[in-house]
Amino acid sequence: MVTGAMGTTAGCLRVASFQCQEDGDCELDGTPGQCLPAEQVCIYPDTDCDTEWSTANGECMAPAGAGGSDGEASGGSDSSPTSGPPSDTEDTAEPVPRDCQAGPYEDISELGVVWASSVFSDNYHAFLSADRDYSTSWFSLGPEDGGLPSIFRWEVLEPHCVAQITIHGNGLHANPGFRTDYGFESVIVRVYDEADEVIFQEMLGMLGTPDPTLMIEPRVTGVKVELELFEHESNNCGGFSELEIMGF
Repeated sequence: MVTGAMGTTAGCLRVASFQCQEDGDCELDGTPGQCLPAEQVCIYPDTDCDTEWSTANGECMAPAGAGGSDGEASGGSDSSPTSGPPSDTEDTAEPVPRDCQAGPYEDISELGVVWASSVFSDNYHAFLSADRDYSTSWFSLGPEDGGLPSIFRWEVLEPHCVAQITIHGNGLHANPGFRTDYGFESVIVRVYDEADEVIFQEMLGMLGTPDPTLMIEPRVTGVKVELELFEHESNNCGGFSELEIMGF
């Protein structure tokens, strides 16, 4: 424990510095101090220093844990910590969701899985109308039992913006014999939400052969696109080459 005399000049303690090991070594004439272990020097409260601490001989010092190395001399604002809470300009907020009405959009066709109510054979499976290849097609077995329309679906696990749906006919099929007379007369396009509720529906004509390219813009957020295809041009087969979906 320090036992030397203590004087006061301009508010700072003025005695020789004392090498310390712990805070208990720094009591000086009844005044408790703090030991800076890295420097082995005692410091004491001093209101004349910007750091509010000084050595016994009046050298202003930063207390332990005030930033930088323990006991680093300070002349004022330099002793302020350099770290702090994130500022408003830092990128800590959640990303702003994109507007399904405004885009920008990209081809999300490959994110979904497809299904059809019937398939003529494995050579004309449903996935062939979602492979970005206009020379292949899905073909059904013709009208469903009782003459009902064929159904084709595209579905994703999580909601996506479905901004634009395009249906391409068979006009570019690799087999020229399949390019005409194997389409439909009309289609109802529906988009469903997670609750399996219809949130968009529109009926389009498909007159002519090969079927024309049809494009609609639902601009809604859903999980399933369904095509209900009416009036097969052939009683034993009908299909299209590609279903393309733009969104995000």
